[in-house]
Amino acid sequence: NSTLPFTVEEAVVPSMVTLSGAVEPKISATVKIRWYAMIKKLGMSLNQEIKKGDMLAEVSLEYLDFRKTYFLGRMGFVKASHQDAVNEEQLVIKDRDKRKLLVSKGIIAASELEKMELAMVDAALKRMRAENEIKNLQKQIDETDEQIRESNYYAPISGVVTEVMIDPKQVSGTVIAMPEAKLVRIDQPVVYKAVAPALDTQAVHLIPGMKGS
Repeated sequence: NSTLPFTVEEAVVPSMVTLSGAVEPKISATVKIRWYAMIKKLGMSLNQEIKKGDMLAEVSLEYLDFRKTYFLGRMGFVKASHQDAVNEEQLVIKDRDKRKLLVSKGIIAASELEKMELAMVDAALKRMRAENEIKNLQKQIDETDEQIRESNYYAPISGVVTEVMIDPKQVSGTVIAMPEAKLVRIDQPVVYKAVAPALDTQAVHLIPGMKGS
């Protein structure tokens, strides 16, 4: 509003900006637990220098083998139930077709045919439920097979271990690890980057090439 008085002052732009932040390795990798796992051996310790491909943790397959055995046993039972449902459905369809013929000839009442239609729906639902359970069990088996194939953990990059889930020297027996738990962090030394958040009042004064501390 031009009716309000205002004053224009020259802004003082500093030649150097000072921010609080941290210095971190430019190349770093964090390895997390993919699935529920029972770790029986940790192959690294804090500040250890490792190479890409080195084993970080060996997972016990006892739980995974038991899980797969259970699903396979359940699959055999469900497949047998599915075959029974298929056979029952086929028998109901044959019976329905026979009764259709009898109804068309006036030998039995049409209400008998309606009962068979209900029996057909019931038999079809049994078969569909068994098919869905087979599908779900197969998915569980495939996921378990994948976990068995990728059970162990290896270093994705070479570097130094800067964070570790637990000190191997303090472990006796297996370690239970939950999904998304941080197993290890590996940093590559020599090349670093500075990470420093700037406030709005500081950011407006930042220009390319400005020196900082």
